[in-house]
Amino acid sequence: MRLVTAIGSAVLASAVCSAGALAFPATDRGEDVELAAPIGFTFHAARGGDIRLGDSNGMTLYIFDGDNEAGASACSGECAEAWPPMVAREGEGAVGAWNTIQRADGTLQWTYHGKPLYRSVRDQKIGDAKGDADDRSNKEDETVKDWHAATLAPAAGVQVPPAFSAQELSTAAGWGFVTDDGNVLYTYDADPAGGHPVCVDTACANTWHPVAAGQLTLPVGDFGVIARDDGIRQWTFKGKPLYTFAGDTAPGDTLGNGYKGEGRVALIARYFMPDEVALWHNHFGGTNIATTDGMTLYMRIRGGYSNGFSLREGVSGSASVGRGLGTGSCDAECVQTWPVLNAPDDAVASGYFEIFTREDGTKQWGFKGYPLYTYMEDTKPGDMEGYISYKFLPKGEEMEMVATAGGANPIRGATALIWVAAVP
Repeated sequence: MRLVTAIGSAVLASAVCSAGALAFPATDRGEDVELAAPIGFTFHAARGGDIRLGDSNGMTLYIFDGDNEAGASACSGECAEAWPPMVAREGEGAVGAWNTIQRADGTLQWTYHGKPLYRSVRDQKIGDAKGDADDRSNKEDETVKDWHAATLAPAAGVQVPPAFSAQELSTAAGWGFVTDDGNVLYTYDADPAGGHPVCVDTACANTWHPVAAGQLTLPVGDFGVIARDDGIRQWTFKGKPLYTFAGDTAPGDTLGNGYKGEGRVALIARYFMPDEVALWHNHFGGTNIATTDGMTLYMRIRGGYSNGFSLREGVSGSASVGRGLGTGSCDAECVQTWPVLNAPDDAVASGYFEIFTREDGTKQWGFKGYPLYTYMEDTKPGDMEGYISYKFLPKGEEMEMVATAGGANPIRGATALIWVAAVP
């Protein structure tokens, strides 16, 4: 049930996306929400939309069909030499669906949703999945028929009402819930858990629409129903009333996350984010990765120029191409203009964030295969003066130029190194 007119929604959406709104933090870091994976486990996109799990070096992790006994591994001896167990370090232990079992040699092996995790000696680089029976390149390989790449499944076992579904919400850095028509579900910060909603006046309800439940609706798992003072029966999640946001105009939008410090996406699990990094909404109506103080983070991709770079949705490159370019795409002279996003010496790759080591031995944060940088000409939170900057390489010659939104188009089809804002 919506408590706002279509005109009111359009006005708010325009305000959120206007230059007047500019940039604002997506939300706080959400430490009260469980991590989707412990520190040191990495995520990698795979065919079909799956998110494969990897270790801190990015090497694919596997599960074994032969592991049928709870709390035990059926892979030892020669099997364990070919499929080394993912061993937990001292002090690591149960986190949500993640746990450990003790092997015969006394070491602790990680499990996910009860299945022990392994590497494969066949894999040589990040992205390899030579031990995955489900990979089309391995269909005829009998030696891997009982092995499968482990995939991220934060919503496994979570009871969700038929009116909603759980999915990855990359612009909220985690997994959350959406309605049948794709509207993301939020909680309102001032609402007390288990108490009556405080978002009841017209101004609030014009921005945050209570998600109505039917008169005969019953609680499902962590989802409950509360009776509002205005007579609406409203869905709750873990005791907090649920809303949609008037400023979200497309399915999956999360522009209400942090809007005026009022609401946040209702997450099942959040993704790891370095202490130096946060999500920020930009004045194009999209979400990008920035430093915690709002300075846009960039990555340098390689490709052919064409029209259609979306300032709202951003541009994603190929992770394998990004790792191939590495830190060499921005040398010592380049970093005078594009400063490196440094990582602590003890930083560990986790989630979608990777660690690159530069020539001078310093560590640099990367995201989905690409090293991250700021831009010297960005002077305040939300600035994106470096988006989009090209270095063209036509027929071996190099040429520098910058294209701004609405400006003259560079040479179409030319191979280029392109600075783009990093987007989740």
